[in-house]
Amino acid sequence: DVRCGPHRVREVMAAAERSGAELLLMPVHTTGGAGINAWLQRMEQLMLQAISMGAALTGRALLANGANMAFSKDAFDKVGGYANDRASSGDDMFLLRRMQLEQRRVHFVAAPEAMVWTLPEVGWRAAWRQRLRWAGKMWVYGDRVTQGAALLTLSIPWALLVLAGHGYCAGTDQVMVLLILLAGLIWAIPLWRLALAMRTYFFKERSTWIRRAGLAFELIPATLAFIIYAPVIAIVSIFVRPRWKGRRVRV
Repeated sequence: DVRCGPHRVREVMAAAERSGAELLLMPVHTTGGAGINAWLQRMEQLMLQAISMGAALTGRALLANGANMAFSKDAFDKVGGYANDRASSGDDMFLLRRMQLEQRRVHFVAAPEAMVWTLPEVGWRAAWRQRLRWAGKMWVYGDRVTQGAALLTLSIPWALLVLAGHGYCAGTDQVMVLLILLAGLIWAIPLWRLALAMRTYFFKERSTWIRRAGLAFELIPATLAFIIYAPVIAIVSIFVRPRWKGRRVRV
């Protein structure tokens, strides 16, 4: 369900030889589609890929995308392959975790030639189910501390918005309310900068102020939307198991 450029295999092999890595994580770009739903998916994927790349390049890989990854057969066999997966969806994340526990070398291939392209889900229901499946991995991946930290991170913007709303209704000084909202903006700025840098690098776009302003204009409302729906999806995924490829996701 993805497309790639003509030099991807060559880049994957070269990256494996250069890095000596046993698991390669590579970029995925969502493109195409029409309407708000497709636009949200494109912006969300851009931000998630920015997080994935940034974390992996600092040696602390957090996310893996099965749409574009590679690994050595020897390392795969030695960590047990997929034999110990605890869910019917999430093999990419579980394999990443096992590689890390076995101290196998993980590397992110930050090269445009290694990128693959995929289409957004068609329709709100399909997009909702896909995100429920993604979020559901969190409850079987990692420990309670990791899960709690993830929920706390997602909840910070909500807490700031609620605090600002309460302060406004209670007649708190407007400067204080604006400072609280500014704190939420500061929380998102590093992500926006990383997404801008990633877009410029991978798509060879000239980093003009017009292009930066245009992408920022898209990222800001997309981030606000993500702040609203991400915690909802995370909580609903605890109780709801969507269908995936015609089968109910098993946990």
